[in-house]
Amino acid sequence: MKKIKIKHHERYDLAKIRFLNFSSFLLGLASSLVLYWESSYLKAATASENISKYFFVGYSVALILIFNWHRVIDKLNERRAYFISLAGKALVIAFLIWAPVNQTSAWMISLYMVFAVLTWVDLDILLEQSSKDNKTGRIRGLYLSLMNAGYFISPVLSGFLIFKLGFKVMFTASFFVMLMIIPLSIIKLDSKDKKNRQKSVKFISIVRNIKERKEIRTVYWISFLLEFFYASMIIYVPLVLIEKGFNAQSLGYVFSFMLLPFLLIQYPVGLGLDKGISFSKISAVAFFLMLFSSLGFFVIDQMSIIFWAALLFLGRFGAAAIEVIRDSYFYKCIDHKNIDLITFYRSLRPIAYITVSIIAAVVTDSFHFRAIFIIIPLVMLIGVMMSARLDFCYSSLTLVKLKEK
Repeated sequence: MKKIKIKHHERYDLAKIRFLNFSSFLLGLASSLVLYWESSYLKAATASENISKYFFVGYSVALILIFNWHRVIDKLNERRAYFISLAGKALVIAFLIWAPVNQTSAWMISLYMVFAVLTWVDLDILLEQSSKDNKTGRIRGLYLSLMNAGYFISPVLSGFLIFKLGFKVMFTASFFVMLMIIPLSIIKLDSKDKKNRQKSVKFISIVRNIKERKEIRTVYWISFLLEFFYASMIIYVPLVLIEKGFNAQSLGYVFSFMLLPFLLIQYPVGLGLDKGISFSKISAVAFFLMLFSSLGFFVIDQMSIIFWAALLFLGRFGAAAIEVIRDSYFYKCIDHKNIDLITFYRSLRPIAYITVSIIAAVVTDSFHFRAIFIIIPLVMLIGVMMSARLDFCYSSLTLVKLKEK
């Protein structure tokens, strides 16, 4: 089998990694205060269950910006690009605090989605700048665990706030967390970091590069399937459970419980991947758990909140494992100078949301939106079958590390 040599430039910066981990916790906290209630807010603002167009427009704009974000980084640098996305996100949330719940505020939720995507892209690039490959699994595992610790806290808090005081207080809480992140980032992120000149890369060149590297192509598919699962479940699970009569406060407890696997397994899985455990075996089991969990929302009619919490917990157990596998795998294959590949990799979230929006628009036009839970398991079945390719493709690489001064 032909070996591919990949040269990596590494500059390990533990202090910066620790701050970025803390930032991921705060961003997870701020994001999750809004994320799980976007569909409920849009339904309230539009008085309609067919809210797909807001996700379609928001993530389409995000996709266009992602493919051109290397130009922003080239003109400024990674740090300043990050501040732009943070400030944009904070300003949109500030608007939503005062705006009435109507069509205009619904479109502002779409704009919020744009900046939310860009902040995570920028944080990813900053973390990759400071990492090295033989620690990628544990670095990414800890980073994701801390991010999801923020996500774990938020649903209970936001569910309580919505139930007692309405959406505006939820946005206010998210805004105050953002006000902590921005000044801390200005102080802690080194303003003297040199600007990494980014060559202009055409979309067709990115596609050709991916086509020639099967290890990148494989992890892109795995990542897309995970993002498809997230998009479908985040949009439609709250609507299903609210339709069953559960209130926002109850759902807050459910969503926090379902996120426990992200705290429990991501760092151990990342550490195991660094030590050589099989990508493929863990991935296949994880996708099967996601398949089973999503199928339950279509075939089972159950009024117990404990049952739904357990079913969601099972699906997120699989998703937590896949999240570490895909990031560990991908960042072992590239370095921070591959801005084109990183931005395309992170474009898979908006692509997944756009895909789900289109499918859901067709489904909800002819059937109840719950029919989406037939499609999700079929897509996860592709993940089960594709998992076998992970170990085979990764074994074709020889990684050459170059230390950066």
